[in-house]
Amino acid sequence: MSQCEVPAPIYIFRGHNSQVNTLCWLDGDKYFCSGDLEGNMILWDVETRRPKQQWRAHTESVLSIQAIDATTLVSQGRDNRIHTWKLETLTSSSPTPHSTLLYNSVTFCKVALCSHDDHTLIAVPSHMDPGLIDIYDLFSQWRQVADIGQEEIVTADSRDTAMCLSMFERGTHVHLLAGYESGRLVLRIISGDKTDTIWATQAHTAPVLSASVLSDLVFSGCSDGLIVRSKLDDPTDHPITNQSKRGLEQICIRSDAKIIATAGWDSRIRIFSAKTLKPLAVLTYHRESVYSVAFCALPSARHYLVGASKDHRISLWEIY
Repeated sequence: MSQCEVPAPIYIFRGHNSQVNTLCWLDGDKYFCSGDLEGNMILWDVETRRPKQQWRAHTESVLSIQAIDATTLVSQGRDNRIHTWKLETLTSSSPTPHSTLLYNSVTFCKVALCSHDDHTLIAVPSHMDPGLIDIYDLFSQWRQVADIGQEEIVTADSRDTAMCLSMFERGTHVHLLAGYESGRLVLRIISGDKTDTIWATQAHTAPVLSASVLSDLVFSGCSDGLIVRSKLDDPTDHPITNQSKRGLEQICIRSDAKIIATAGWDSRIRIFSAKTLKPLAVLTYHRESVYSVAFCALPSARHYLVGASKDHRISLWEIY
């Protein structure tokens, strides 16, 4: 696909009756799962293009779906519940969660997951204050770290709500990247039940809605459409920016770190070079805001990308 071509989706998945908020690939990209505003989730078979299972996972909107491994999903709802699902149990007529963690869903901040030392850690907005962050062991439900960010609150005016989270392993430690309503990005290192701030930067002037990390790069996007590519070790060292149209709900990095995709409020999915942020393609099928994009993992015979929209539909694309 050249830059001048206007690609078309290779398939449209129709199964939701409300806006689709989130997407996640699993089981070697044989399937992907989608979640909507009414709390429904659908497990799609990519080969047959048909639902393998659909069920009411939450009593309110599904905010995010993430995979722990090839056969385990974690869904986050506005009903204050985070459910874990096993793929082998999703063949029943009424799937039941493998486990459930209660949390505070007062904001739209999506949780972050990280596997570390045979444990699955989950970062969530604090029960007591949405501007603070807690980290739990997902399955034991033990709270490992509480009230991350408390030390930065000096006055009531200095409170800052966490809008997006990304948690990852680097070396022997877990790191937590948080984007805030003020436009700040803060990187912290987790040591036992303590955290230390590595850096904090005013990367944006509008709320940060998405922050993704791959290798030594950070990509962040905000409600005014600005994309920033910065270095994980020093975000002030020659960051690259690109001003997109309107807001960006999500940024997704392909696993080969060559391209990124953005989900736009203007109904567009945009593809950029991860190295330069040069625009490569604009995918224009959807009629309303796009809320989620997800690349399948590489190497793969098909370079698939899925996009989910307020128009109830999910588009499947083959990109580069």
